[in-house]
Amino acid sequence: MAAAGGGAALEAAHTDCTTAGRAEVQLARADAAVVAWRKTRYWRWQEEQQHAEPGLRPALLRLALASLLLPRLAADAWAGTAELPGDVVGVVGAVVGSALRFCGVLAGHTDWVFSAAFSPDGLKVVSASMDCTVRVWSAATGDCEQTLTGHTDKVMSAAFSPEGQKIVTASVDKAVRVWNAATGDCDHTMWGHTDMVWSAAFSPDGLKVVSASLDKTVRIWSVATGDCDHTMEGHTDEVYSATFSPDGLKIVSGGDDRTVCVWSAATGDCELTMQGHTSSVNSATFSPDGLKVVSASLDKTVRIWSVATGDCDHTMEGHTDEVYSAAFSPDGLKVVSGGGNSCAGSGDKSVRIWSAVTGECEHTMKGHTRTVYSAAFSPEGQQIVSASGDKTVRVWDSATGEKVRH
Repeated sequence: MAAAGGGAALEAAHTDCTTAGRAEVQLARADAAVVAWRKTRYWRWQEEQQHAEPGLRPALLRLALASLLLPRLAADAWAGTAELPGDVVGVVGAVVGSALRFCGVLAGHTDWVFSAAFSPDGLKVVSASMDCTVRVWSAATGDCEQTLTGHTDKVMSAAFSPEGQKIVTASVDKAVRVWNAATGDCDHTMWGHTDMVWSAAFSPDGLKVVSASLDKTVRIWSVATGDCDHTMEGHTDEVYSATFSPDGLKIVSGGDDRTVCVWSAATGDCELTMQGHTSSVNSATFSPDGLKVVSASLDKTVRIWSVATGDCDHTMEGHTDEVYSAAFSPDGLKVVSGGGNSCAGSGDKSVRIWSAVTGECEHTMKGHTRTVYSAAFSPEGQQIVSASGDKTVRVWDSATGEKVRH
């Protein structure tokens, strides 16, 4: 409690130093805190300071300047020989943690982040990156708890199993991997695709995995054995997305042939092909009741389709550039989407929330500095997680459209 109180005092000194004496006390605490901070958190500051909100940047600058006042002590601290007050790390955690360390930004990947998703209990986030790693984060603190390594090329997709005990990933190295979420060990590496694998997802019972590949196929795999149960052929070009229906009986996929296809998970037969997008379909997922499908396309639109008829119920227009991801909220009443321009790094770079009933845009969330490749709701629907080419994962409040602050 003392450490937390010190952190609050330091923040107060930044915003309301009313007396010289108080300022001197707080500067002394800042000097001590920054020693430990430089020792334990400097790498995180380098990665995250660029994402800090404008109002927080003066505090970062002050800490940086304070560190220059103590070169000898800082050197000792870096070498591990300095004796620091016991509450210094707590002060740093309170100050940097509340003001920067997790202001809705999860930073640590060293290259573009293509995918991010919550765990079933909403306590963790898993992300996949061009840096060939998968990371598991605390959704509460923003700390990286695990880094999964094993893929030999860019990781395009990562998702938890329904019970949260496993993670499935898809990679440019043509492999689908299933990992133990507790240990970070790889349980299975599934080979069979002849080109890069763009996405992978578990079935609702966790016994199967479906994957989509640039080899124009969708495959269903056994989680227990790693064997391929079905290879679904029908798309005439690269396939970017494939997911199970909530009852596990169907699969929906989208690809470069501009179509959305619905398949039987039991037989692998294509039951329905939905046409209307005028460019590649990057994402396609079912609604929670399985009666609708939402798709995202390079044609800058999000579409909602009827699974019964194949008709397009809504075309949601508002993104000013390519849309890479779209997903329903847990209650099926909202849709979240993310987009931008992957080549130029321009475009709207936004996350948007839409009414699934009217098709109207309700929130536009700005903050990412490059293309948003993935956006998804938390299990209870109160938060949204997004992944971007700016190397970060961000967590948003779905009610307000603001970044989550802890």
